[in-house]
Amino acid sequence: MALAYNLMGALARLNEDYEAAQHYYEESMRMAQLCGDRLSEAIQYLNMGSLAYYRDQYQESAELIRRAMGAIREFYPVPVYCLINGLAILAGPVARLDDPERAARLLGAADAGLDLLGVYQDMVDQIDIDKFQTSIRQALGAEAFQEAWQAGYEISIQEAIDCALSDY
Repeated sequence: MALAYNLMGALARLNEDYEAAQHYYEESMRMAQLCGDRLSEAIQYLNMGSLAYYRDQYQESAELIRRAMGAIREFYPVPVYCLINGLAILAGPVARLDDPERAARLLGAADAGLDLLGVYQDMVDQIDIDKFQTSIRQALGAEAFQEAWQAGYEISIQEAIDCALSDY
């Protein structure tokens, strides 16, 4: 049931119906909590962090995403994809909190992790990440963005996760 609510939340988010998406993600989290599924619960923090970004609540967004990543990290290395996804999603609020260079490094690290695993971002998250990348590139300029992205691409996933979870 938690998965069904999560999928309905993703569809609502894809349609930019963030209020409905919030409802579905909260229900998914409630179901996960009832079942004791801590990983699914943590994934909902990632999703709600994305929604907080669209409400212009960047600090809350970053906190929710970091909370998710901290919880997901307990299961490491099994859900490494979720942690890599968290790196990319965290880039949006980090950039809005006046650190676009760090955000570009997070994107680079996430891309390196995806390449290492041989996988892609899911469609809903990729739409958000593309928007983040565009705004970060505009904030830094193409050359500075590429340098920061490359620096992120070259660090280990563990270093990137530590960086993402550390305070500013």
